[in-house]
Amino acid sequence: MTIAVAGEPRTGPDAATLVARLAELAVNDELLVVFGSADRRPGVDAYAVLAGLRDCLPRHDLVVIHLRPSADVMEWRDGALLDELMECGALPIVITSARAAPEIAIRLSDLLHADRILTVL
Repeated sequence: MTIAVAGEPRTGPDAATLVARLAELAVNDELLVVFGSADRRPGVDAYAVLAGLRDCLPRHDLVVIHLRPSADVMEWRDGALLDELMECGALPIVITSARAAPEIAIRLSDLLHADRILTVL
């Protein structure tokens, strides 16, 4: 299992590159995406990336989960839910703040026993 940490790209071509790289990872490995959004709410770029992934991966079930950054953000039920989704073949995309994304990826890696964490630039 791979956990990919990504953030909102600044321009359209960057979004397309990010989508292509995430799609490549999803095809070749069991993938969970932690997407760091600059605002409290995911921006237009976050939705552009999600739409791009849906276009590139029509046979994958994308499941978007919003996690607020807080001290108790990752409870066992969160890890169990993500594990169950991945067992069903879904591609979970966790959206959180840009600042919290790396820490959430580490905590998810521990909970789900991921093989690696990658930062997708």
